[in-house]
Amino acid sequence: MKIWIENRIGYLEGYSTMEQPDNVELEVKKEPFDFMNWRYDGAQLIHDPENAPQPEPTPPTDIEVLQAENAELKQLNSKLMVNDVNLKKELSEVTKKADNFAQISAKSMLAINQLTNQVKEINEKLAEGVE
Repeated sequence: MKIWIENRIGYLEGYSTMEQPDNVELEVKKEPFDFMNWRYDGAQLIHDPENAPQPEPTPPTDIEVLQAENAELKQLNSKLMVNDVNLKKELSEVTKKADNFAQISAKSMLAINQLTNQVKEINEKLAEGVE
C-alpha cells in the first residue's frame, strides 16, 4: 500500500492514501491508522508506540477553571470553619480560666482584708495593754 507524508523527520501528524505531489511517497505493509505512533526517519516509517509524543494539553475551559476555584474555596471555607470552632473553644477555655482567676483573686482580697482587720484588732489590743 502506498501513502504520502510530509517530508519531515519526526512523528507523523497525518498521511494521505491519495497521491500528493509535494509529499514523500512510501510503501507500507499496513495503513498507519494510529499515525501518532509512527515516525519518519528520512528514509522509512518506524512504528514506535512507546515513544509517541504526548498530545499538547489543552487549556482548561472556563467551567473547569471555575470548578477548580470553587473546590479550592470550599476547602478553604471548611478550614476556616474548623479554625473558627477551635478559636471559640479556646476562647471559652480562656474565659473560664479568667473567671476562676477572678474568683480566686476576690477570695484572696477578702482573706487579705480579714487578716488586715485581725492585725488591726490585735494591734489595738496590744496598744490598750501597753497603756
